[in-house]
Amino acid sequence: MRPIRRAIIIVLGLLGALSSVFAVVSLSWWNLENIRILPSKTLHCLESPCIESNHRWLEPSDLWLRLAAAVDLSAYLLALGCIAVAAAAAAGRNSTLINRWTWAAAAVALTTTIAFLSLAPSLTSGHAGWGALALIGAAVIASVSAALSRHKVALSPSPGV
Repeated sequence: MRPIRRAIIIVLGLLGALSSVFAVVSLSWWNLENIRILPSKTLHCLESPCIESNHRWLEPSDLWLRLAAAVDLSAYLLALGCIAVAAAAAAGRNSTLINRWTWAAAAVALTTTIAFLSLAPSLTSGHAGWGALALIGAAVIASVSAALSRHKVALSPSPGV
């Protein structure tokens, strides 16, 4: 593997890991006036320090609450897969198992994100945040980094070219 390709895989892997964790820990998925809704918590920012609470005030379904936990877990698994791809590239290794695991984690993150967004309780006011887009972007970045670490590029041109 060429050093520039290895560096690209490492940077993409670390960027995917950072983006997936950042998407569920600090980026809001919905913004109401003084309320930020994340998959695992709600932040009420009426005062200087924001107050954390659960989602019960939204009166969500049990399925939506389970999907919120699944989104969190899938983001952390995706981050772990991205770090594993970056570590394998840094070591000069190519692991089919790590690549497949990262692709599976990306698929699960995309699926749970779409289900979480589609089954959300109706919010009459407010607007969407950047959390879902960051997690979808992390899944795409993870898939690209795993694909780049999988394919081998011939260093010399083939005969007859």
